[in-house]
Amino acid sequence: MRIVTWLFTNAVALAAAAWLIDGIRFTPQSAPTSEKVVPLILVALILGAVTAFVKPVLKLLSFPLILLTLGLFLLVINAGMLLLTDAIADALDIGFRVTGFWPAVGGAIGITVVTRRRRPRRLTVSTPALPPPREPGRYRIGLVCLGNICRSPMADVVLRTRVDEAGLAGSVAVDSCGTGGWHVGDPMDRRAAATLSAAGYDPVHRAQQFDPSWLDDHDLLLAMDGANLADVGGRSERVRLFRDLDPVGTGGEVPDPYYGGDSGFEEVLSMVERTCAALVAALPAALSPSSEHERSDREQA
Repeated sequence: MRIVTWLFTNAVALAAAAWLIDGIRFTPQSAPTSEKVVPLILVALILGAVTAFVKPVLKLLSFPLILLTLGLFLLVINAGMLLLTDAIADALDIGFRVTGFWPAVGGAIGITVVTRRRRPRRLTVSTPALPPPREPGRYRIGLVCLGNICRSPMADVVLRTRVDEAGLAGSVAVDSCGTGGWHVGDPMDRRAAATLSAAGYDPVHRAQQFDPSWLDDHDLLLAMDGANLADVGGRSERVRLFRDLDPVGTGGEVPDPYYGGDSGFEEVLSMVERTCAALVAALPAALSPSSEHERSDREQA
């Protein structure tokens, strides 16, 4: 009976802790094992030490009081565990977010399984200057790679998500294309889709080919590498490399992961998330009325 009560109390306390700190979202997402192990080991060691200290104190209390104290103790400890694991993941520059706990069989305090949802790493991003919009209050961004099944669709999905989260979906349009037409109408590469799905994105996409009209229809075209940049006519005020906006390795290229393994797609996603964060941070300034006045002044001059 005590074991059942212990497990029930543990489960309730864990759920309450998750709800208070981060909401109940017990949705496991795939994540590399190596990125889970270190934070969990450190937290387990800390909680093991705390448990060893508290158990003798609990033995001095009556059974009903033990249950009450234990429930409150588990709530506090597991809320701390939630925050601590997240903090350790951030300190190690691991882009995963704790979303909940499942109590393990046996009822030992702190022995739980952590599920995490991938998130963009927390960065202090610079705010690059963007060209002004062609139409006041509207901004259209095009992303270009070779076949439009790996790099540019990954950037497309991430940028759309970030734009929506920033409340700019009504003002900013995002799409992508490839300079070659081999994959027109196809979904993105299954490895790109899997990488996005594991990161919590919705990888909906159909490939399309670049057309010269994109140069006039978009406010900003961002090419993934130098060859893509040359294929769309070269650099100009409104045509740049995607990683010109990357706060890490500014001006570099996004490598094509098509002929490599899964790690190449994860590397691309890291670059994409950083760059999209910087791009979204710059959009409000580009959309502001003052940028329109500056553009008019330059054209008159």
